[in-house]
Amino acid sequence: MKAKIFATAGAVVILLGVAGLAHPNIPMPAKTEELQIRGQKVVIQTQRIVTFPRPLSGLVILGGVGIVLLLFSKP
Repeated sequence: MKAKIFATAGAVVILLGVAGLAHPNIPMPAKTEELQIRGQKVVIQTQRIVTFPRPLSGLVILGGVGIVLLLFSKP
């Protein structure tokens, strides 16, 4: 039972690393403000973009592979 949990965790970590390589820029929720300037309504929308570094994605993939390798290593 524990082996299945570790295998699933390793696979999820590997997939997160691959997703970080494929989509390094992650947009965060936007903030919208409405202002009234001289009778005109102005909508201001700001958005943050978080960049996930590629070397960190590689380390996450290696960590997932390490989890899977530890699972299949002999005690």
